[in-house]
This record gives sequence, C-alpha cells and structure tokens, in this order.
Amino acid sequence: MKSSLNTDHWIQQEVTTLCNSNCGFCPRHTVGSRRTLGHITPEMVEILLERYAEAAPFSLNISGLGEPLMWPGIYDFIDRVKELDITLSMNTNALLLTEESSRLIDVLDSLQVNISLPTSSLYRAYKGHDGFDVEMENLRSWYLRKGCRKPVTDMRLLRFDQTAPHLKAFIMKYSAILHHGDAIKISDFGNWGGLINESFFGVERPETPGNIKLICGNLTNHLTITKEGNAFACCYSIAFPEDHPFKLGNVKDRSLHQLLHGRKHEELLQLQKDGVYVNECNQCSNTKLKPKPYSGDETPLHNGLTSAGARLIFE
Repeated sequence: MKSSLNTDHWIQQEVTTLCNSNCGFCPRHTVGSRRTLGHITPEMVEILLERYAEAAPFSLNISGLGEPLMWPGIYDFIDRVKELDITLSMNTNALLLTEESSRLIDVLDSLQVNISLPTSSLYRAYKGHDGFDVEMENLRSWYLRKGCRKPVTDMRLLRFDQTAPHLKAFIMKYSAILHHGDAIKISDFGNWGGLINESFFGVERPETPGNIKLICGNLTNHLTITKEGNAFACCYSIAFPEDHPFKLGNVKDRSLHQLLHGRKHEELLQLQKDGVYVNECNQCSNTKLKPKPYSGDETPLHNGLTSAGARLIFE
C-alpha cells in the first residue's frame, strides 16, 4: 500500500563508505569498527527502490560516510530513482567529477560539491593529499559541460579560523565559472554531534544561555539511511553505533512512512521539545549558537549575487 511522504521530507541515503579523500573534519576517523567499509549491496538497492516508490514524492540526497561516485552502480541507481517522483540531489568532493559524470546533467536536480578548503595549502593540510587543483579543474570542466542546465551546482566551503582570511579571494577567483542559479555556499563548521573537536579548528561558540534550547529542525522531517538499510533520525548518525537511541529501524522490515512517523520518532521529537537531549545533541553544533567572528575574516557578511547571476550564500 502506498503511504506517501511529501517534498518537505528529505532522506539522506548512503551508498558507500569508501572514500578517496582523508578530510580531518570528517567523522570517518572516529567510527573505528562501528562501520564496515564497502558499497551498498544489490539486494539493498532493490529494497530501497521499493520503499522509495511507496513513499514518493519526497527529496532524496545521496551522501554519507563515503564518496558516492566511487560506487560503480551510482549512475544506474540515479537513473532508476529519477523514474520515481523524487527530487534528487547528491554530494561529491569532485575528484571523480570527470567526463563520465556528464550522465548526471539534466538528471540530478542539485549537486553539492564539498570543496571545503579555499587554498591548495589548506587542502593539503586538512585532507592529506594534493587534490585541490584536480577538484577545481574538474569543476571548471563540469560547469562548461553543464551550462545553465540542471543540476544546480553549489560549491561549499567551510568557515573557520584558518579558512576565513582566504574565502574572499576564492570567491573572487572562482565565482565566474558558475552559471545562473549555481552557488558558492559558506558554512560554519559542523562538529558531527561532538565527534569532531571544534576548538582544534579555532571554532569558539558563545555559551548558550540555560533558558535557551535550540531544536534541531532535521528531527522533524528527515531520515538518514545507511548502506545496510539502518534508518536514523539524525543527519550525523552515519557515524553513530547501531544501538544508538536515534536508530528507528531498518528498511528491510519498515516503510519510510513507518520510520518517519512511528512511535520512536515521535518520542525523540517530544524529548527535544521538552529540552531533554541525548549526549550527542548536547554537544552538537546544530543545537548551539553561531560561532564568534573569526580572525582575519574579510568575506562579505551578506548573501548576494555574482556578476554571472550565481548565488553567494552564508549558512
């Protein structure tokens, strides 16, 4: 029986835990034996497609602990998902955004490219390899091939003490390669539920007053599904253990509607409304105030448009 969600609901789908980068701000370094390395199985793909068909329309984002373009089945999977009434996006680091990736043009609705770092030296320091020039050249070629067609393609940069002085120069240099509707997004550092030490990156947050509790909006309309089919209520939960309180069940035996509107999910929502947080929520950047200003930050503090009509967004 069809039990639809709606386009306000979004599902984060992991298809692989393998990655071709080594980002120091990624929780991959913290999971240890909690997650196995590898790709989603063909059997799980069929289960997911059946669950998607039951629940459509909704929004699906392909991301997770790994780089989606490392999974050999990614293009066929995307083609099959787009046969359903689903708004489809994907995250990538652009290292594999090569000529073959042209298959994504006019198929994906949006693409987020996690450049993260605005210079080659910072890239090398925090990702452990010399991939900055490869990523940027792949992006130049991608924007040329894509033109103004879908997917809307956003470059995402992280803003912390070491990157802040270099963001304006990056924007000035690379915004011209974007097209109308594309964006450069500047995001504050996310600490993955406290798994990543923000202070190591120079992030300092004001103390949240005791009478203020910031509710994480992702709990109201979001699921994260791992490559094994485990469904969690938190977008950071791909790094959490399987017995974590945010685990809602598995798609093998529950529909997306049951997972998102079941008793366990409603109980988690009520706990946050009552100001009762699990440990990761207490430490999470999503439930804390915005960081204090960064030293040497010369970027404009407002959203706007570039000369090519691309967007500049501060999140």
